[in-house]
Amino acid sequence: MTQAMIRAISRQLLVALLLPLALVGLILLAANTRAGQGLIVWAIEQASDGRIRIEGLSGTLPGAPRLARLDWRDADGSWLRIEDAAIDLDLWGLTHRELVIDALTARTVHLTRLPQSGGTDSEPLSLPLSVRLRRLTLDRLDLDATLLGLPLAFSVAGNVVARAPGSAETGGWEAALELTVPDGTDHYQLTGQTTNGQVRLHLRLSESPNGQLARLANRAGLGALAALGGMTFDGTLAGTHEAMTLDAALAVGSLVLNAAGSLNPTLGAATQLHLAASAPALTLSPGSLPDLETPLAWRQAAVTADLHGPWHALQGSAQIRLEGLTTGDVTLERLTASAVGETDRLRLDALVEGLKTPVDLPPGIAADPLRIAGELAYDDPDWPFQLSLRHPLLDLDAMGLARQPSEDIDWNMTLPDLAALVPGWSGEVRAQGRLTGGLSAPVLTAVMTTTDMAVQMAPITLNGAADLGRGRLTGHLHARLSDPWVALDLTGDWAGQPVSIAISAGRTPNAGLRLSLGDSRWGSVAIGGDLELPPGAAQPQGALRLNAERLADLVPLLQPWTGTSLAGRLAVNLTLPPAGAAEIMAKGADLLLPGTVRMRTLDLDGRVTDPGRAAEIRARLRLEGLSWEGPNGVSNGVLTATAQGSALNPALTLDTDLTTPAGRIVLETSGRFDLPARRLAFQRLDARVRDESIRLLAPAVLDLRAGIAVDRLRLGLRKGSIEIAGRATPKLDLRAKMTALPLELLSLAIPEYPLTGVLSGETQLAGTPDAPLGSLRIQTKGLRLNTLAGRSLPPAGLKADIDLEPTGTRLAIQAEAGTDNRLSLRGRLAGRRPLAPDALDLRATGQLNLNLLDPLLTGGGRQASGRVTLDAAIAGTPADPRLNGTLQLSDAAVWDRTLGLALTRISGTLRLSGDTLRIERLAGTAGTGSVTLNGSLGLLAPGVPMELTLVARAARPIQSDLLDAQGDADLTLRGNLTDGLKIAGAVRLSRAEIRLPERLPANIATLRVRERGAPVTAPERPSGLSGAAAIGLDLAISAPRNITLRGRGIDAELGGSARLGGTVAAPLVSGGLDLLRGQYELVGQNLRFNRGRIDFDGAAGFDPSLDLESRAVADGGTAILSVLGRASAPRIVLRGEPDMPDGEILSRLLFGVAGGRLSAVQAARLGIATASLAGIAVDGPDLLERARARLGLDRLTLGTDEQGRASLEGGRQLSEGVYLGVRQNARAGKSQGVLRIEVTPNLRLEADVGAAGGTRAGAVYEIEY
Repeated sequence: MTQAMIRAISRQLLVALLLPLALVGLILLAANTRAGQGLIVWAIEQASDGRIRIEGLSGTLPGAPRLARLDWRDADGSWLRIEDAAIDLDLWGLTHRELVIDALTARTVHLTRLPQSGGTDSEPLSLPLSVRLRRLTLDRLDLDATLLGLPLAFSVAGNVVARAPGSAETGGWEAALELTVPDGTDHYQLTGQTTNGQVRLHLRLSESPNGQLARLANRAGLGALAALGGMTFDGTLAGTHEAMTLDAALAVGSLVLNAAGSLNPTLGAATQLHLAASAPALTLSPGSLPDLETPLAWRQAAVTADLHGPWHALQGSAQIRLEGLTTGDVTLERLTASAVGETDRLRLDALVEGLKTPVDLPPGIAADPLRIAGELAYDDPDWPFQLSLRHPLLDLDAMGLARQPSEDIDWNMTLPDLAALVPGWSGEVRAQGRLTGGLSAPVLTAVMTTTDMAVQMAPITLNGAADLGRGRLTGHLHARLSDPWVALDLTGDWAGQPVSIAISAGRTPNAGLRLSLGDSRWGSVAIGGDLELPPGAAQPQGALRLNAERLADLVPLLQPWTGTSLAGRLAVNLTLPPAGAAEIMAKGADLLLPGTVRMRTLDLDGRVTDPGRAAEIRARLRLEGLSWEGPNGVSNGVLTATAQGSALNPALTLDTDLTTPAGRIVLETSGRFDLPARRLAFQRLDARVRDESIRLLAPAVLDLRAGIAVDRLRLGLRKGSIEIAGRATPKLDLRAKMTALPLELLSLAIPEYPLTGVLSGETQLAGTPDAPLGSLRIQTKGLRLNTLAGRSLPPAGLKADIDLEPTGTRLAIQAEAGTDNRLSLRGRLAGRRPLAPDALDLRATGQLNLNLLDPLLTGGGRQASGRVTLDAAIAGTPADPRLNGTLQLSDAAVWDRTLGLALTRISGTLRLSGDTLRIERLAGTAGTGSVTLNGSLGLLAPGVPMELTLVARAARPIQSDLLDAQGDADLTLRGNLTDGLKIAGAVRLSRAEIRLPERLPANIATLRVRERGAPVTAPERPSGLSGAAAIGLDLAISAPRNITLRGRGIDAELGGSARLGGTVAAPLVSGGLDLLRGQYELVGQNLRFNRGRIDFDGAAGFDPSLDLESRAVADGGTAILSVLGRASAPRIVLRGEPDMPDGEILSRLLFGVAGGRLSAVQAARLGIATASLAGIAVDGPDLLERARARLGLDRLTLGTDEQGRASLEGGRQLSEGVYLGVRQNARAGKSQGVLRIEVTPNLRLEADVGAAGGTRAGAVYEIEY
């Protein structure tokens, strides 16, 4: 081969080699021109059928292309938009089968939705070469709200390596992706790799409370995630496709969830998984969870679970513990539950403790836990289940098929003790039923039976528990739940009466409502009827009827509200025709209603026609034989009320004719009620009570639109009138005026305070009812009590000026009676509410002459005089008032002529300080002695404590015909008025004279005078001593001598001591008096008492037992006269030793001789003595006793001298044991002085000095044997 050929061949080979390179270079050169890049964009759009559109292709191709915008479309439009994208390639990597992308960046990637599915099955991606993306950067990735419900934005950074099969590293991939929120601190990191069949995924995130996931959870109704706080997650999934291990931890605020174990994506492979979650005290607000409408909180919650087995038949166990759960008004102290899943069934056990609901549950429910148990068998295709609830107060069992909801669910329930569930109820209830029809058309049927059921309820009008009866009931229930309809039938007996109740209710085919009562009965009470409410109607149609032959049959049911006051017959019929009218008729006879209201007949007839704007009403109610009991009761009456005309403006009348304790009351009223305007116009009001008449002087209107307003109501009463005008509520703008109103009218409402006089006044009020402003002026003239004693009192006058100011109330009240009795109260009440002021600043002054009370006291034999002066300030608050001032008593005296009490020259000062009344010194005179009282009384203190001291010296407070006593006393009164008081101390009597009257004096009689025509009122019962039972007594009474007892022929001196205990209401007296000397006068002869004692044994209070004895020895026998019995009923007993007739005993006692040796005069006097002892009245001794008392003598007797002539002797005890007297016989000038000195009880010295100078002296010695 020649050199030329070699050059030619070489030239051709060079051209063949350089031509492709030149062609590629030309193509690259063309692609990097504007025209070439446009051609590429056109070609891509054409090849993708317009789905990919590129704008602004630039950069260097193929190593560094740039795109201004790329839109990827489908049939519904653009679903992906990329802006300002750049790709940097390392083309040298292709030399070893690897596509290397140094950087893939974009300013914005906007994904609006997912693309439409192509409709073909996707095949696994197989790469012909490896791909390495060294840097992925998306400045902003926007996910449209159509994807996840909310617009989301992220910044994305990462890298990816995907190895082609058959590469040096045998395929697999590695990726790292990090998402951050623009301008936020949320991070989401995902790393993963697959190598040689091994997979490893690691996800880590950290998010603020309002991060992207929290926003998505809130959008899904799980706002609790944001409420809990920030979220962190760290989880790893590693292993092969057949066996992977999981280790993950999620924390959302204080909620922690951990999961660990092994997973196998293959359906039949085994799985081992442990889950644990815990949450300390937490509160979720409404809306933070789906359908959560009330706050949900718990104190502690924990859940653990261990699962194993294949995914389609997992087995394992789970435990739940929840403490302090609260939702709304329901609280649960503790819930513990466990579930165990086996190959063929699932078992559930739960324990509920401390359940509390808004309704007060019986204590037994919360005290005992509720146990729940269930079992689901999923080896059966229908999944049969059983569920049971156990509690001491409830047993419930249910069973059914979980996968066959159309099948029946049977259940039965037992309530063993209703008393523990419902207070007042008792007995047992059993029920069983079935739920059929499935969820689409459920139907419930049930049968209920009760055993020994009884009901008691706390009544309103009675004391103690009210028995509502007992009995047995059987019920049948049938209910359709899809098209609501329910029917209930109850039969049995209750409270001894047969019961039959039939009720059904539900929707009609035309979507209306229907209620049927069937024929329901309780004893003689029957109720029935049917009502239907058509669609769109405002009023039902139909009829109801009630027929009660014996209303008393309802007493067991209505007793808590009516008591036993229910009787009579009642029939009621209500008719609602389709035309829209309404008719009601009611008739009753011999009715007894609560409050002891009685009606002989009741007749109600009412009709409303054309209901609506033009409705007409005609109604009439008449009650005859109307009566009720009470202080303002009615013994007989008639009431008639009518309403007629337009229902929007009916004419009304009300007429009554009542017989009351205050007299006959006749009321006639008429008017109209404008319903739209809510105005009641009174056209007539005429009331007549006894002889009084109250009349409406002019038409008046009561406006009820916005509260209560009165348009000039004027009432006339005798010559007086009342006028009211203005608004009463809700704002006050009220004016009222009273002119010459007779106070006698108050006795119609308050008969126990009959007043006379005239009342005038006026008021003007503003503000609100609870904080009024304005003024009140009241004045009375001629005020007095209209009673027998009250008419003697001087007329009184009262004037009150009250100003209601924004910051308080000013008072100026003055009262006068007579010429020198005045009382005033002035000051201020702080606060807007005058009836409940915040503070008091008042001053009370005045003076009172006690003579004013004489008309009230004289009828009881009492009298008072003196002057009382008051000057006191009242401060503090109504709850804690404070007093400061004085109450002075000067030159006062008190007399009680019935008791003989006389206290004079009483004066002293009573000082008010805080809550206490201090008696600084209250002194008076009793006879020639004195009485003083000191101490304190807690008038406003809790319990009203008292501590008073009374000191008497030589006091003679009682001086009467029956008792005259003088002595000293030191007494105290201590204690609390609420807890009890006690009087203690000592009384020392220096002298006392007790006179026994022949007969007791009569009190002044009270004549009950009734005006002609006035009703007869029951006489007032005398009130007992208030609180006397709580006043204890501990008094020591001593009287060693000078206690004389005279009257009924007795003249004795005694001495001794006694103790007074018990209470004022039931005193106990112990001790007694011993006889020092004494005699018994019988027909002028003195019988000397040899011994005697008066005993207080406590058996008869202050009525002591008497034991006095006189003896005389004559003619060989002893005659004895004894005074025995009680002081209130003494009796004379005669006896002899040896036994002898009463006449013989008296003869020896009186004359010292036997009965057969009496003279004619002595025999006559013996007869008089016998008659006196037999109870036949003899005036002589009574006349002498009255004369003795009038003359002030200790002794005045009529007798005989030694010659048998009549004689009269009188004298006094000069001192203890010394008697000086004078004796006068029938002969003129034959008077003698008598002196007796008692040396000892047995030895007595006697001396007589005659008028003619004759003197006689001697000694007498007596001895009993």
